[in-house]
Amino acid sequence: MFSSDRWRSGVVLALLVLFVAVTFGPALVGRGMLLDTGWLHAMMPYAADGPIPQGTLWCRGDTWDYYLPGVENIVEGVRHGNWQTWAPYEVGGAPLASLPNHAVLSPVSWPYWVMPMWLAPAWVKLTELVLVLAGMVLFLGRLGVRRSIALVAGLVFFTSGFMMMWTNWPHTKVACLVPLLLWALDRAVHERGARDLAAVGLVVASMLLGGFPAVTMFALTLGGIYVVVRALALRDVRRTLIGGGIAAGGVGLGVALSAVQVLPFALNMSALGIDERVPNQVKPASLALTTVAPDVYGTCVDGLWAGEDNPIESIAFIGVAALVLVLCALVVRLPGGRRPSTPALLAVVLAAIVWLLWIGGLPLELLQKLPGYSSNSFGRANSIFGFLCAVLAGIGLERLVQRAEDADSSDREDRPWRPRLMVSLVVLLAAVGVAAYFLYAAYAFVDGAERPIPDVAAKLRVPALLLVVSLLAVAATLLLRGRLRLLGRWCSRWP
Repeated sequence: MFSSDRWRSGVVLALLVLFVAVTFGPALVGRGMLLDTGWLHAMMPYAADGPIPQGTLWCRGDTWDYYLPGVENIVEGVRHGNWQTWAPYEVGGAPLASLPNHAVLSPVSWPYWVMPMWLAPAWVKLTELVLVLAGMVLFLGRLGVRRSIALVAGLVFFTSGFMMMWTNWPHTKVACLVPLLLWALDRAVHERGARDLAAVGLVVASMLLGGFPAVTMFALTLGGIYVVVRALALRDVRRTLIGGGIAAGGVGLGVALSAVQVLPFALNMSALGIDERVPNQVKPASLALTTVAPDVYGTCVDGLWAGEDNPIESIAFIGVAALVLVLCALVVRLPGGRRPSTPALLAVVLAAIVWLLWIGGLPLELLQKLPGYSSNSFGRANSIFGFLCAVLAGIGLERLVQRAEDADSSDREDRPWRPRLMVSLVVLLAAVGVAAYFLYAAYAFVDGAERPIPDVAAKLRVPALLLVVSLLAVAATLLLRGRLRLLGRWCSRWP
């Protein structure tokens, strides 16, 4: 089935290299720095060199005045033989390397230890990309998705709103490991070996040392649901218990491996009384438009933002084409009538996250009464939203390609079509209803806004055009049934 995938993977990898070269490639070789330092021009002595440069993202203050200076203090302290557990520069002082907040022990942060601080952030971002791609190839490979498509899914996740907006915060150092976590947990359930326990432990430890436990908690919640459902699907009590035990043991191993910073973090949280903090409310439904148009309310570049919340927290871009492929994962069946359960499971979790993120209500209120969730903003579940959309987009693209490559159409007459049609119609109508609800919420917000809002309709024209193009591409792919196999065979003849 994947005989022609080698050349496709080569093409995708070449496009990925081009993507890196034209985005943060210059920063990888020292031509600029992947950090929003332009805001420093608002303060002396930097203001003497001129005003804040045009194009500066104004909403990234923590990255250059807290995280990177803290990382530099820790690294320089180690080079001089001192593990800096305390920072005296803040008012009254504050914990430093004793907590995972700066992610210096995360494997993702290796560039900070071997490169200059002005060069390391770009290489950290490249490391995140490599880990996302590797994790997607491994995880989706276990779900029957070819490598070239898994690489595309990895790029979808890497360019999602969460992974872009939280650049240079610890958040993305944790989120980039979510695909590897699901891969390790899937192996733990089905392979049930000591290596699988170790793999889960190493990934969990890396996430806990990544400095943002909220994303780790959301990822482990997704992983827990995934493990339970996949283990029960084994239909064997012994294998179910062993698989679940290995997955749970791997999580425990990860906590133990990261205990040097996780235990002080837990003690610090209890001392601060974070559990008594009022949970964040639901995100305004109008912000759901950022899933297809990230700049619909601005992006905080040059301080321009007209949305209802912090843009770093709010932008949840995934792309129109990716969302169309998510629907394809649910309505396009595989050749031969095969019906794997994993896409349905992931779709149910995705629907729940969409509800909790932008609709809320009683489900969110009940969830935020649970330990851990009571002190966390559910908006950080944008990370899981982006991951699930990317995975389902990969599965949807795989189904489209398999249907197009399948030259045997005899199964269409052998199976009843009415149930399939009804399911597809229900899914499509639900998608249209959700889109209409969020559009209505956005225009209601614009009409009642106290300050001028950019032309939302103009910002949605390009996504609307891309939607039409994506739908036409899906239709053309399904109509070219069997043609892609001939194309693949022809291309595979070339060296």
